[in-house]
This record gives sequence, structure tokens and C-alpha cells, in this order.
Amino acid sequence: MNITEIIERGLEQRGYDGLVCPGICGCEKDDLSPGNCLTETCEPGYKHEHTISKDWVISTKQEPISDDDIQRIIDECA
Repeated sequence: MNITEIIERGLEQRGYDGLVCPGICGCEKDDLSPGNCLTETCEPGYKHEHTISKDWVISTKQEPISDDDIQRIIDECA
């Protein structure tokens, strides 16, 4: 077992969908750190999907966020 597998299990056990570094990036628990960018600034988060484009973001907020907010987050991280 490696560190990403340990983190994935911990996120899953606690009900999180992935990790986020606000304003920079986010990744799903099933594909953690695809760019080998795992750092101490990553926070657990929840996945939110845009209702039209189906693009998604990981946010520290569990409550639903609007499509406009999802698009804003995507634009900020691009």
C-alpha cells in the first residue's frame, strides 16, 4: 500500500470525494494527484458537477454550489 492509497481510504471512510488546493487544483479520490502534486496544502473536499457541461470541481464546501460558482472555480484554476 502506498501513501495515495492510504489517503484514498481515509477520504472514503470520512465521506469525502477528493482533495482540493483552493484556487489551484482538485482531484478525485479515485485519481489522487494525477500530476504528482500532492502537498501539505491539499484539503479534503466534495465533488460538485455542473448541470449542463458536466465539468466538475472539488470544493471544501459540502452544501451544493451553483453552476456559476463551479464555472468560476474552473476559470480561476485554468
